[in-house]
Amino acid sequence: MPIVVIGGGLTAIDTATESLAYYVVQVEKFLRRYNALVAEHGEAVVRVSWTPDEAAIAEEFLAHAKAIRAERAAAAREGRRPEFIHLLNEWGGVTIAYRRRLIDAPSYTLNHEEVAKAFEEGVRFAECLSPEEVEVDKAGAAAALRCQKYTFDEATGRMAASGEKVVLPARTILVAAGTQPNTVLAREDDHNVTLDGRYFQAVDEHGVPVRPERSAKPGRVEVLMSLRPDGRAISFFGDLHPSFSGNVVKAMGSAKQGYPVVSRVLARHAPSEIEPAALLTKLDDELRAVVHDVVRLTPNIVEVIVRAPIAARAFKPGQFYRLQNYEALAPRTRDTVLGMEGLALTGASVDHEKGLLSTIVLEMGGSSDLCAILKPGEPVILMGPTGTPAKRPRRRRCCWRAAVWATLCCFRSARNCANRARA
Repeated sequence: MPIVVIGGGLTAIDTATESLAYYVVQVEKFLRRYNALVAEHGEAVVRVSWTPDEAAIAEEFLAHAKAIRAERAAAAREGRRPEFIHLLNEWGGVTIAYRRRLIDAPSYTLNHEEVAKAFEEGVRFAECLSPEEVEVDKAGAAAALRCQKYTFDEATGRMAASGEKVVLPARTILVAAGTQPNTVLAREDDHNVTLDGRYFQAVDEHGVPVRPERSAKPGRVEVLMSLRPDGRAISFFGDLHPSFSGNVVKAMGSAKQGYPVVSRVLARHAPSEIEPAALLTKLDDELRAVVHDVVRLTPNIVEVIVRAPIAARAFKPGQFYRLQNYEALAPRTRDTVLGMEGLALTGASVDHEKGLLSTIVLEMGGSSDLCAILKPGEPVILMGPTGTPAKRPRRRRCCWRAAVWATLCCFRSARNCANRARA
């Protein structure tokens, strides 16, 4: 706290209300874990590695959590529901910063009831503010958001800069201002997918380019964006589609109206010859990632080897993966679930034949520390590969290969040392 959300759509409203709700959960969880660790190890051990900035944030979290506990206790004594809005506002609260007026915001025009409920929960709305700069503190963390104030010209119906600067205190800044459909696929697979302005180029069921209606209830539904010579097609829905972008209701409608098109395209092809049971077995084997081994390389570096054949085969140097464990399978200690947040990890080496992918984890606290307790055979979430592969300059190919080889040798040498130590 204080938190500023940039945007004016329903996503901004959701982000603001969830921030208020989660802050209470976050600080109470911090106090609970802090007390448990202090009871087991002592306060000095718990705080020994904290930087001054971390210590200041911790003190703030602890103070806020104790205030929330006090409010819960008071509410229980008085037989009422606890009210946290006044506390949250004292700590800075949550403000939505939008570049136009509230009545122009997509959240208001699409569903003003959600905006009203957000106000009831304590969310503030700062209209006609365009963010220009993030002010930082001595530690380089966000301290405030500097905005340009705009005014609405009734004569022209346009917004104009007033010249006034507004500074919103902000130690957390969340951006919920996405207005562009994600059409990266057109750049990654231009043989099958092209663009029509901001959206994918739609085609009819015969592969002829068409222009879909800008209506959530079009007279003719066009949800294909590619039709290959062999009859296979690619479909698109929701925010990616010009007829159905804007909100979740339209996205649901796109599936309801578009599935007959998909069904007709599928009906042109004979069913696959593979038996359903064999198909499921193949998909489980190729797509489900499981831990193959966890090797301690140094006191603060572990190698996590994951078996995920398709993900391993698709890897190219320079790309990375997102690794996470399943909460349902995560170990538990007292009231804490040792669930990991998604970790971005670079592939260190790949065994295509065995489908093994090696990732190197530097233990820096939190989720990265939990990688060491992963067990062989444990299912994990592995997303990727993603990112742009590294380019190899032709004149320096040998140097590039030598650098990669040297890096892998270092990892393998450390792995061999670890294996010998375990033996």
